[in-house]
Amino acid sequence: MNTRNRSIAASLTCVIAAAIGLVGATAANAQNLTATTISSMAADALTLSNPSAAEIPTLRTALATGSIQHSDYEALHERYVQCVIDAGFDPQFRTTSHGVYVEMPYRDVGDTEKLNEATARCGAESATVQALFRAQQAGAKLTENPYETAISCLQQVGVVDASYSANQLAEDWSKDRMPFDASDLQSNDCLYEAGFAYFTIDDE
Repeated sequence: MNTRNRSIAASLTCVIAAAIGLVGATAANAQNLTATTISSMAADALTLSNPSAAEIPTLRTALATGSIQHSDYEALHERYVQCVIDAGFDPQFRTTSHGVYVEMPYRDVGDTEKLNEATARCGAESATVQALFRAQQAGAKLTENPYETAISCLQQVGVVDASYSANQLAEDWSKDRMPFDASDLQSNDCLYEAGFAYFTIDDE
């Protein structure tokens, strides 16, 4: 068995900045974005970028209500799934305890370039909403260090104690040597909702 991990985002704000087309955003300048709520992030997405037509109604609702509606998230997820299926692939998911879909690794893929193109193209239709919903469900501050977000959750579920810091998690993540079972669903949910995907893949 082997493990694979990847950062979905350098920070929550960087994810959203990238998703709404603020190309070149870094952890430093992303912290300077004025948006600190779902409403203001939705406003930025609508005014500073070119969101997909499918996302605009959801972003307008978020602007008015301050949240991404679960039904809207579900509808965009179903759109993504159908798009990937139409491209010839079979996407598989699990859901976190907060209702966030986790896309599982693809198996037996003959053309990885085609897969990457399909997931990127299909994902572009809902990237902003996906990032906002994940941040919302994690209860994260949108300018918060993602390692802090993960640590807060890991401590809440009793996986690590208060002595384990965000800096330690960052170092351990980079070396793939976490002092806890990152494949455990509670731990995995905390990591994913903070912006980190960790998978355990059985060798065949």
